[in-house]
Amino acid sequence: MNSASVFKNLEFIEKDERVRIPDVELLHIEGSEHIEGAEQATSEYEDEITSDEDFETEDTESGAEKCENGEVIQEAEEEKLPEFEPEPEPEPLPQYPSGEELRQIYEQELSAMCEDFAQQAYYDALNRKKAELRDTIAEVSSLMDELSQNHRDFIEEYTEELKFMAVDIAEKMIHEKIDEDDLILQRLVLHTIKSVRNTEWMNVELSDRLASLVDSIKAELEKPEYEGKAHVVPIAGTDDVCRVTMQDGTIVCTISTQAENLREAFRQAQG
Repeated sequence: MNSASVFKNLEFIEKDERVRIPDVELLHIEGSEHIEGAEQATSEYEDEITSDEDFETEDTESGAEKCENGEVIQEAEEEKLPEFEPEPEPEPLPQYPSGEELRQIYEQELSAMCEDFAQQAYYDALNRKKAELRDTIAEVSSLMDELSQNHRDFIEEYTEELKFMAVDIAEKMIHEKIDEDDLILQRLVLHTIKSVRNTEWMNVELSDRLASLVDSIKAELEKPEYEGKAHVVPIAGTDDVCRVTMQDGTIVCTISTQAENLREAFRQAQG
C-alpha cells in the first residue's frame, strides 16, 4: 500500500482527530512526477484536515454564540411578554337525573309523603266534621230545651183552660143526655129537695119541657113524708131549669148555672 492511498482514505479518520504523517524516504519512487504527486496529495490532505478543524471550530463558536444569543433573546422575550396563568378548565355541566330516575330515587319518600298527606287530610276532615257535628248537636239540644220550655209554658198556660174545657164538655154531654132522657136530672132534683125537706114550704121549679121529670117529681112530693109542703111548679125556660125555692132562699140546680158556678170557682182559685 502506498502513502497516497492512506492519505486519501478519509473514512477511517474520526472527527477532531489528527493523523501524523510519517517521514517516508522515497528512494524507490521513480520519476519526479510521482514525487510531486505525493507532495501535492499530502498538502491537499493537510489542507483538508486544517479546513475541517477550522470549520468545526467556527461551528462550535458560532453555535455557542447562537446559544448565548438565543438565551439572551429568550430572556429578553421573557421580560417583554406578560406573564399569564393558564385558563382553568371549564367545570363539567351537572348531569341532572331523568324523571324516571327521580321517581325511583324518591318513590318511597313520595309514597310516605302521599300517605302522610292523605292521613292529614283524613284527620282534618274528621276534625272538621266532628266540630260540625258538635255544633249541630249543641244546636239541636238548644232547640230541644227551647221546645221543652215552650211545652211547659203551654201546659202552664192551658192547664187552667183545660179545667174550663172539661166543664164545657161535661155541660154539653149532660144536655145531650137530658135531650135523650130528662129523668137523668131526677136524682139531682131529689137530692136537693131532701136536703131542705124540713122547711116550712117548698116550690120546685122545673122546665115545662121536661114533662117526664115534672110528673116524676110530683109523684115523689105527694108522699106523706112531705106533709103537703112541697109543690112542683112548671115554668117556661131552657131544658135544664131546676130551682128549689123556700122561705130561706132559692137553690138553683140548673145545669148551665152549676157549670158557671164551677167556672167561677176555678177563676177564683187562679186569682
